[in-house]
Amino acid sequence: MLGPRTPADVQQNAAGALAHLACNAKIAATIAASDAIGPLVRLLANGSEAKVQKGAAGVLRRLAEDADIAVMIAEAGAIPPLVRLLGPESGADVQAKAAGALWFLAANAANVATIAGSGAIPALVQLLGPHCAPVTLHKAGGALVELARHTKIAVAIAAAGAIPRLVCMLGPHSLDEVQHAAAGALTSLACDAGIAATVVDADAIPALVLLVFEPGSDPGSRQDKAQSILERLAENVDADAGPIEPQQLQKMALSLHPNRRAASAAFFALGALAARNVESRPVIAAVTASADLEREWLRLYCPAGVSTRRLGLAWVSVDCASQPF
Repeated sequence: MLGPRTPADVQQNAAGALAHLACNAKIAATIAASDAIGPLVRLLANGSEAKVQKGAAGVLRRLAEDADIAVMIAEAGAIPPLVRLLGPESGADVQAKAAGALWFLAANAANVATIAGSGAIPALVQLLGPHCAPVTLHKAGGALVELARHTKIAVAIAAAGAIPRLVCMLGPHSLDEVQHAAAGALTSLACDAGIAATVVDADAIPALVLLVFEPGSDPGSRQDKAQSILERLAENVDADAGPIEPQQLQKMALSLHPNRRAASAAFFALGALAARNVESRPVIAAVTASADLEREWLRLYCPAGVSTRRLGLAWVSVDCASQPF
């Protein structure tokens, strides 16, 4: 039913049935062993109708959840046509399915070089645009999460202009899964010192702070990823100033936010970043500026009349900066 002489409607229905069946791991293995991968890859070709391409990409995405089958899919030559389907000639539904398939294929390190070499990075970055559907943003971002785990690929992703787009995806108007994908990609990208500076320059800090302190955030998901990015920025942005005592920021955070673990990590990371990089301080100060924070800091740590200086996030007392807490 997947053959070239089969009507498009029949091919589409067959692909849809296989996609549902492939949700079961044992059945997915049976589908792969039945030589279905080759015909599915051929349905990705230019001559196929869009609905058939969408169906075939959907099946391959399901099958690629199994690491061994993902290798078989790559060996069958699926990656170049999937990358081609990311292009502007394809409809949004087809692009999303192709990006989803590449996401799971990229989870296998053996496929990463082929995916990058087929031109996937600029194509995926283009799918992070503000006019793309949330499902497309999610799938393209997820693919970049996997690719960004590899240092050389991460540099190529940054060079393709992904960082400003990923930062935009962190915004409050994005769906949870879109924010999650963007935060995951930025977590890997921020491991590189050069890329970390680009993340800061892209005004990521305000969006990250909002995510960390967003009411109702689920522990272990977007909130933790935002914390992790801030910590990696603090570690990897080039130092140009002496350290302050980030433990002070931890203690202030514990008193100001009900999610103490999240607040503590975020304040610690932001304080360290402000201490290490002068360029970041105005941004950190702007997004955390609050008279309430100033009063609380002074009330907790500084006696009346002690001079203070603003350094990034916190109002740090010159006289009590070295006091243990």
